[in-house]
Amino acid sequence: MVDDILLDDLPNELPPYRTHQHEIVEEPGSKPTFRAPYRLSPTKLADMKKQIEYLPAKGLIRPSTSPYGAPVLFTLKPDGSLRMCIDYRVLNKQTIKNKYPIPRIDDLLDQRRGATVFSKLDLRSGYWHIRMADNSIHKTAFRTRYGSYEYLVMLFGLTNAPATFQAKINHILRPLLDECVVVYLDDISSYPRANSPRQIHNAFHVQLLKPYRDPNTVFTGRQPPPPPPVLVHDEPEYEVESVLAHRRRRNGTVEVLIRWKGYDPSEGNWVPNSEMGNGHHPHREYLHNPAVIP
Repeated sequence: MVDDILLDDLPNELPPYRTHQHEIVEEPGSKPTFRAPYRLSPTKLADMKKQIEYLPAKGLIRPSTSPYGAPVLFTLKPDGSLRMCIDYRVLNKQTIKNKYPIPRIDDLLDQRRGATVFSKLDLRSGYWHIRMADNSIHKTAFRTRYGSYEYLVMLFGLTNAPATFQAKINHILRPLLDECVVVYLDDISSYPRANSPRQIHNAFHVQLLKPYRDPNTVFTGRQPPPPPPVLVHDEPEYEVESVLAHRRRRNGTVEVLIRWKGYDPSEGNWVPNSEMGNGHHPHREYLHNPAVIP
């Protein structure tokens, strides 16, 4: 039911214009922002060269003569590879902020209470599925050793990009939101209630996403390797999800963890003191409040 929308790679063309495009609206009196390129190591230069060969081939960037220009920098991905980023901090300072609400993580966990089986869909290069508004393309210009380029699609690093994307994905999946699906940016999680088969719920939200992919691209059958578990080291992610379900469904999380890890029941006979009981509150807030791009 889902193979016809799973892609090996992005299509070699721009996504179509849709109801949501990303527009950069600056404060009155703002002037074009321009910064000199950063110095990069030979390794990062080689990676940047690959990127500016790949991105135009996909139709995502084009050469630019814009008076705007942001420098390029690199960050490390979880797998150790490099991620090319554009430093739009100066542009972001003079951009009028979009106040569209981003969901709270703890609210999303609460919404899944009672569910014991979860499915997760991570959209491939989700931001690149949204076009830049024509009047904002030149503002995305970035400078490299190999020339200046500008983005035709929305990209990470623009201050209002999360708000634009959340508005778009909420618009697409609105019929299922908080019924059997929760969404945080490009992470979609479905949670069938009671004995309802999760395949049916997956089919529902995949069908809603289907009109937003390239209809001429066919899945070739090669699945990407599964990502490593990210919540608890060396534990299958589905087991971690089952513990999260118990956390919201009823008291007795300690007992659930003891059974899950195979500890002797005697090891669970302890009562936290008040300091231990209250110590998690500030950390909980840090974990549940997402980082904000300035």
